[in-house]
This record gives sequence, structure tokens and C-alpha cells, in this order.
Amino acid sequence: EEEREEAAHYPDTLLETSGWKPGMIHHAAGALRYTEYDFFKRWIIRRMAEHENAPTDVSRDHEFTDWKALSAFVAEFLASAKA
Repeated sequence: EEEREEAAHYPDTLLETSGWKPGMIHHAAGALRYTEYDFFKRWIIRRMAEHENAPTDVSRDHEFTDWKALSAFVAEFLASAKA
């Protein structure tokens, strides 16, 4: 929950600085793709993940994106663009 609140702050800062006023905003979490990182990057990302209480099992990737919610957002965005 704390991560969501922090993530919500980023677009607010962008909007304040740029003056841009989008009609819609969606926060998509992303992933930790440990299996795609070289040794050094994997080591650094794992240390950062430990600090943030995120998954640290480097033998597999960890997906955080809510794909259903993202698909619904895209559909809503496209529908509003056609209107």
C-alpha cells in the first residue's frame, strides 16, 4: 500500500511541473526480471529488493502488473479517444 501511495505521487509531480492535465492515469507495477539481468545488475537489484521488502529469489522473474486492470484501462482509454 505504501508503494501505491508513493507511485501516485510521481504523476502529481509531473503534472504540477509540466501543467499537463491528462484525462486518465493508470499505475502499472512492472516486474523484476532477474533471469534477464547480468550478474552485476541482478546483484544490485536484489539488494534494492531486500531493502524494499520485494521478492529476492533470483532464480525466477516476479511479475507485479495487474494485466486485467491494465487491459481495462487501455480499453477505456481507446473508447474515450474514439469519442
